[in-house]
Amino acid sequence: MALSVSACGGGGSSRPLPPLPAPPAGRIEGSHFDDLNGNGLRDPGEPGLAGITTFLDLNSNGRLNPGEPSTVSDANGNFRFSNLPPGTYHVTALLPPGRVFTTPRPGAGRIVGGRPAQPGAFPWMVALLDATEPDPFQAQFCGGSLIAPEWVLTAAHCFFDPRGEPDVDVQSLDLLLGTTVLQIGAGQRIRAAQIVIHPNYDPRRGPEGGNDIALVRLSRPVALPTLPLVQSNQTNLTAPGTLATILGWGATFPRTLEEEPSGFPRALQQAEVPLVSNEVCNAPQSYNGVILDTMLCAGFPQGGVDTCKGDSGGPLVVPTSSGFALAGITSFGQGCAQPNFYGVYTRVSSFVGFVESVIGGAPRPTPLPMPSPSPREGATASVTVNLREGEVVSGITFGSRAQ
Repeated sequence: MALSVSACGGGGSSRPLPPLPAPPAGRIEGSHFDDLNGNGLRDPGEPGLAGITTFLDLNSNGRLNPGEPSTVSDANGNFRFSNLPPGTYHVTALLPPGRVFTTPRPGAGRIVGGRPAQPGAFPWMVALLDATEPDPFQAQFCGGSLIAPEWVLTAAHCFFDPRGEPDVDVQSLDLLLGTTVLQIGAGQRIRAAQIVIHPNYDPRRGPEGGNDIALVRLSRPVALPTLPLVQSNQTNLTAPGTLATILGWGATFPRTLEEEPSGFPRALQQAEVPLVSNEVCNAPQSYNGVILDTMLCAGFPQGGVDTCKGDSGGPLVVPTSSGFALAGITSFGQGCAQPNFYGVYTRVSSFVGFVESVIGGAPRPTPLPMPSPSPREGATASVTVNLREGEVVSGITFGSRAQ
């Protein structure tokens, strides 16, 4: 027997049930500012920028397409998107030609809870730079380690944008060696000659998919000390509890998981963190099974010291009888310096064969292909926002300066 239900009103006439209410709409808002000192932060006296286009990149292609919501910043540099249903939004800013972003781009890592390194203490430390930017402080986006006179070891994800698209090629890559300070005239700035990405790195999955390792060949060899690699049979060097050193020019203030890190120093920062077993790192309250055997974790359970935004590709080194050896490559983490979420590094000992096959002259993977951007396109930067019902997300800032 079927059961039917009807709604009755006066006179016995039927009427439809009232519709369910729509989920409360949300809002996203922020501002553009003229970053006069180029530090990526909005400091007192730095004005808002009017007339800057911001759009919601619904198809994640980095371009403003028909039908995608867009707005232009007002006289104070502010922008707003209202009446948004819950969902994930890529809030993307489009700069006019002649301006460059100073807001750090997503995806790369920096040191929280560290201190300035002594000049000359880590001569194999390398900064990866945007070759189009003359100021190394503005140009730096990742770190690396000099492991042979013409080879630098770094992270594969440094060469891709957050969508997994190629983002850096040899024409746009310089490397800075022999200095702890990011300033014009310091150290040796050398053009890259080749980028070799691990053949099994999947840019669509990103660092969490593993194989986050790459090599960069310098356009000329350098006469600087090189950093040896931890070998696969040197398990004692990476035992849990070993005090490792992390290095980078990255963000020094983590804030919260929802906020962008800040405080980018010119001086190289260092900190010491204990290595953590993969079992601890994979616990339910931590990464819950994400960590692979080819990864290495380090940090304190209470947080407070970690690599962070901009340190990606830089070294985690462990002490040996003759100095330091490279045990890890800064790869990823959940926020920066957060309790129970340790820094995750590529385990170098798992990739010694790959490194030797490249440096030793074995057949190399095809160099990373790069698309040629249209000269008419302005620079873009994007922030991903997960909007809940009725939520207001504010404080998204995009800093930029004139070239």
